[in-house]
Amino acid sequence: MAPAHPEHYALGPYPIGIVETIGEHICRVRIDNTVEVPQFVRDYGDSTYDKKLPVTCYLDDGTVFFYGFQELRDTEHGCDFRIRIIFPAASPQILFDEHTEHLAIEFRSWIMAVSESCYK
Repeated sequence: MAPAHPEHYALGPYPIGIVETIGEHICRVRIDNTVEVPQFVRDYGDSTYDKKLPVTCYLDDGTVFFYGFQELRDTEHGCDFRIRIIFPAASPQILFDEHTEHLAIEFRSWIMAVSESCYK
C-alpha cells in the first residue's frame, strides 16, 4: 500500500490501514475486513464475480469514513477486478473527485509493479 501513491507517506498503527491525503484533507484510516457491511454496500455487487471483499474504513475516532467493495473473478486470460468506494452522502464533492484521481494513480502504480516483477 505505502509505495502505491506518493501521498502514502506513512502507515497507520492498525493491522490494516494507511494515511490518506485527499484534497486538503489528511486522515489516518483503519481498514476492517471483519465487520459485516450494510446491505446497501452489498447491493453494489455483481453476481458474476465470485470473490467479494467488502471493507469498512474508519477514522481514528471510530467514524465510518467510507466503505470499500472489491470483486474478483477468474477469466481465461487472468482475472477481472472491480472496486467501489462508497462515501457518506454528506461528503463534499472534492472527496469524490480527488479519490478518483488517487485510485487511478494507485492502480497504475500496482500494474507497473506487477509488470516489472513479471518481466525481470
